Amino acid sequence: MAAWVSLATQDTLKVFGDTIRAARLQRNMTISELAERLGVSHVTVRKVERGDPTVAIGTMFEAAHILRVPLYDDLDHVRDTTRSTLTLLRKRARTPARPSNDF
Repeated sequence: MAAWVSLATQDTLKVFGDTIRAARLQRNMTISELAERLGVSHVTVRKVERGDPTVAIGTMFEAAHILRVPLYDDLDHVRDTTRSTLTLLRKRARTPARPSNDF
């Protein structure tokens, strides 16, 4: 796995890839069949199942959707909570003003 990805991210991607592979096998779907549904090569599907961090996140999420792997237990709750939080936060982060060197 790429050295530029933290160990926590590597572990998460590995679990995600294993979950995708298990769901594909439970549905008796070949790598080629999933690749065709995703519109990618079989090499990309193998990368998804290995948890390769170079695969586009949209491809990983679409594989989960096709295989009916839930990404959140309660997506509506996550969506509502996130919207509420964003409403309460400032619109953007700002760089702090540079302190003046005038004495």
